[in-house]
Amino acid sequence: MNFVVDVLVLPKEEIRDPEGEAVKKYLLKENGSKVNEVRAGKLIRLAVDATSPSEAEEIALSLASKGLFNPLVHRVEVRVL
Repeated sequence: MNFVVDVLVLPKEEIRDPEGEAVKKYLLKENGSKVNEVRAGKLIRLAVDATSPSEAEEIALSLASKGLFNPLVHRVEVRVL
């Protein structure tokens, strides 16, 4: 079966996020937004051939851990859609 899996890579909470800070600054300056925090990351959408949603999640996490993120500075979330 084919499953669509999103891999979300974000900086860990204790790691500074310059891109998120820049986005927040823009939102506050240009839009008068009431945003308290912004964390910027990346989304990788995969189509995975697997027998179950849990297997699709395991495959996506395994692929992601081979170079899509640095576990020292990033956290990753995997979501089967």
